[in-house]
Amino acid sequence: MDEVVVDPAITIKAIGHQWYWTYEYSDYNSGDEQSLTFDSYTIPEDDPELGQSRLLEVDNRVVVPEKTHLRIIVTPADVPHSWAVPSLGVKCDAVPGRLNQTSISVQREGVYYGQCSEICGTNHAFMPIVVEAVSRKDYGSRLLRRGGNALIPTTPTIEFHNNGPVEESSSSSSSEELATFRNVIAANNEAELYSRITFLENQNYYGLPPQTPRGVWAIVREHFDQAIHVGHYRRIYDQELLELQILEVKGALQNRLHELMLSEPNLPRILELSPYNNIREHAFSFIEDSTESVSALRHSFSAGYHVGDFD
Repeated sequence: MDEVVVDPAITIKAIGHQWYWTYEYSDYNSGDEQSLTFDSYTIPEDDPELGQSRLLEVDNRVVVPEKTHLRIIVTPADVPHSWAVPSLGVKCDAVPGRLNQTSISVQREGVYYGQCSEICGTNHAFMPIVVEAVSRKDYGSRLLRRGGNALIPTTPTIEFHNNGPVEESSSSSSSEELATFRNVIAANNEAELYSRITFLENQNYYGLPPQTPRGVWAIVREHFDQAIHVGHYRRIYDQELLELQILEVKGALQNRLHELMLSEPNLPRILELSPYNNIREHAFSFIEDSTESVSALRHSFSAGYHVGDFD
């Protein structure tokens, strides 16, 4: 896959077929919990509406927000194709067995036409591409009409980043893009995160989540507000989500250990010899000690050890 320099706010996958395009908005889910996906066919020559261009119009356009960094991933389902929109200065080949990608940012609202630029068979001339750029405030409503009322953002994939500190950008467009991203795309994700943190706090866990005077959600929100641009926000969200998932797993383990210890016939004697005041504190300490050992083992591997070294 080719490298992309700019962190994208939105990713769109274009899949070439004989002879139409399929588009997948991988940042969203439709009502059936799958990525928002639709096919785009050319309008027949004998069925254009007034004002439509012959052999250039399609039944489903690619809708994108203006002034937003986009990543277009291109691949074919059969033979080679090429996703080309000359007015946007983009041409990306679709090669079987490969994912190619390119980065674009449409600066003005409007409709941009293109075509498949790789001879792909009998109906090669009937694979037009139409990109419609709309304002950021209208982008969400346009997607809702396409995906139905159940259209929601997906939870970002957990990734580990080692890019070092993120430098602050002086561009006001980055701040505007981030605000749009949080309001349109990430709002449901933040709401779900808040719900899961609240649920965790209301459980009878010992030491989970860590007690703070301001509350966990206030700290998480503060971390989100420190984001400089969309890519930085994604990295913060990934980290907060990962830490929450770890706490949820620890809580489930604590419950299981609590149940096992309650069923232990010699529990009173064990508590007499234990330095802990209650069963859950004992389970909490056991889990924390165990995870510290796992972390140390992971650090050993990252330092350059290999599986064979432990044989």
